[in-house]
Amino acid sequence: MNNDRKNPGADPTGLLQSIAGQSPQSLLRPDVLGRFVRAFLGDLLRAVDDVNSGRVSKDLGVASTQASCGYYSGVLSGRVKLDGFETDAHWHPSGLASFLRKNLGNRVMVTKSDEDVISESLALLAHALFAILSLPEDQREPAVDRLVSYAIGQLGGVAG
Repeated sequence: MNNDRKNPGADPTGLLQSIAGQSPQSLLRPDVLGRFVRAFLGDLLRAVDDVNSGRVSKDLGVASTQASCGYYSGVLSGRVKLDGFETDAHWHPSGLASFLRKNLGNRVMVTKSDEDVISESLALLAHALFAILSLPEDQREPAVDRLVSYAIGQLGGVAG
């Protein structure tokens, strides 16, 4: 696992490593993908909390969010290997990126590399999460659950 301090998005909390099982788990399985998405969203929420509490500047919070998108897209593209998880050579990255280009349309730059398209789709999830944070507190958890379900569908190849 890459836990390089120079890359603030390199699984800073160790959450991905903690959910990795003894035998490799396929990132095509909805339950595994759901834990992966929740880990990603959790890293984003920690960055927001760090900014809101004054522990880091807004610029560092933005950089952390961008690094998280890059790290998690690296895992989904197969470039970053994560113990306990496995990608599928037919889906990660080309099948996934093709699916995202088709389903997200002009919300992603279709001419970018497969990994960049995956990263852009994660950035869209980040923006959706940040919008959820502006909802009344009692509406946030169900909204996050819907976002996770949507993300599983998109990253798993089921239009939603």
